[in-house]
Amino acid sequence: MSTTGYKPYRHLKTLIGHQRAVSCVKFSNNCTLLASASLDKTLIIWSASTLSLLHRLVGHSEGIFDLAWSSDSHYICSASDDRTLRIWDARPPFDCLKILKGHSDFVFCVNFNPQSNIIASGSFDETIRIWEVKIKMNSLRFRLNHSVFRLQKLWNYSSGKFLKIYQGHTNRAYCITSTFSVTSGKYIVSGSEDKCVYLCDLQSKAMIQKLEGHSDTVVSVTCHPVENKIASAGLDGDRTVRVWVQDA
Repeated sequence: MSTTGYKPYRHLKTLIGHQRAVSCVKFSNNCTLLASASLDKTLIIWSASTLSLLHRLVGHSEGIFDLAWSSDSHYICSASDDRTLRIWDARPPFDCLKILKGHSDFVFCVNFNPQSNIIASGSFDETIRIWEVKIKMNSLRFRLNHSVFRLQKLWNYSSGKFLKIYQGHTNRAYCITSTFSVTSGKYIVSGSEDKCVYLCDLQSKAMIQKLEGHSDTVVSVTCHPVENKIASAGLDGDRTVRVWVQDA
């Protein structure tokens, strides 16, 4: 594929703050914050603009595998090997608002629905739990609504088929996430076990750039909602979040 006109991403800054592998990194929906989760049992909230550390969220007794932002970016939900989820206020004083208990094994994924009134969590106990969230008077109330699903592989919801297969990265041992970048062109961005971040053209599937710099497997990547900015997370041999930008 011709990359004529493509402006490559460059390394902007390395964020150092975690003491163990960084398992997940995500920009907030309102574009102002970046959150990272780690096996050191903490989450860190960073400024998405200055990339400075704003606050460290402490409370889990085991490593954290995943995190999710509410649609309004006011709350973070974290999923941990301690078999719980925690709901945090992403605004000062950054309180833990609720601990969700019910899974009997490691909790490895979590997400809010678009309205942020439902949380879904997946666990190695082979269940997906659906939690109902109600916000009233700046407080959160939760109740377990369902716990009936087994883990499933998701396909295209309309056709039930793969649309495309993107190749280039290495993925044999870890659960590595991919995401879309749509702020300048349309790309698939993915981590890799060869310590790199890969950008592939959404339509042609061609690999257009490989970002090098991490010193261990990159398991999580996130793209800024409106800026040409990518953040990537490295495992225990790295323990950093690296931020990449594409110049205008």
